[in-house]
Amino acid sequence: MTPTAETPETIAELRERLKDWKEANGASWAKLARMVGVPEGTLTPWAGGQYAGDNARVALEVRKFLDADSRRAELTARLIRDPGFIETPSALRFLHLFGWAHTGEIVAISAPPGTGKTLAARAYQARASNVWLATARPSASGLQPFQLAVCQAMGFDESRSNPQALTARIVGRMRSARGLLIIDEAQELSDRALDEVRSWHDETGCGIAFVGYERVVGRLGGVRAKLLARLHSRISMRHVQYRPTDEDAAMIARAWGLADGALIARMQKLAAKPGGLRGVAKVIKLAGIVATDAGRPITVSDLDDAWRQLGYDLMPAAEGGAR
Repeated sequence: MTPTAETPETIAELRERLKDWKEANGASWAKLARMVGVPEGTLTPWAGGQYAGDNARVALEVRKFLDADSRRAELTARLIRDPGFIETPSALRFLHLFGWAHTGEIVAISAPPGTGKTLAARAYQARASNVWLATARPSASGLQPFQLAVCQAMGFDESRSNPQALTARIVGRMRSARGLLIIDEAQELSDRALDEVRSWHDETGCGIAFVGYERVVGRLGGVRAKLLARLHSRISMRHVQYRPTDEDAAMIARAWGLADGALIARMQKLAAKPGGLRGVAKVIKLAGIVATDAGRPITVSDLDDAWRQLGYDLMPAAEGGAR
């Protein structure tokens, strides 16, 4: 009979499996408790055989966690190795713009999702000092929520401060650092928040990079320029891109191990669709599982099947179109 989580023997085995997992992964009991979904004050005595409550209930949660982790590890082992950040032509352009902004300038980068903007921002942050990457989410588009996001990016805990105090803290950090603030998803920011960022630059000379899609440059230099005239006049470089380049897609495909010309051509075609280079990477990962299980190289048919399974053809086109 298959043992269940209610039998003492299985509970003892689960305790050992959990301890082994904790040791192998270097996790604290607090972190492990969050991952399992059981309070630390319950999990720790349970693992030591000293829990006076419902041991079977805890054992069931532990088993679900361990089994799910095993399935995840098995799937990960079948994936093609992720090559990480690739310096595609588009990525190099973004890195150049970040470097220019870091000299104390303001730049605006407009490109649709899947062109590698955020990866390039993270890569630049890893290579240079005093670079802060803050994301302007829809929930943080207003002035104070965005100030809090910037403080978090700078390593401050200022959740109880007022807008004036937040700006004072941000400006103080900028003034002493000769840094760069990269604002991802900048199209979400309100006009008030955008003008506040302009004031930070004026006071400190800190570099600013607005990163997002078409509305970024449209708001900062197009039909709405009059509403943000002071910021518009301070933007020294603007870059507008509507899709990844063919060489971007080819470099990504080769980095993932695709060498055949037909495969690269198909990836270039798919990269021009919604999803961009992000879609290309996911397609190769999924196609790689199928090909690995079949004991053969990836085929064009595998790529097409993976594209359909991931549903990218159902995604709307990025603003501005894939021109």
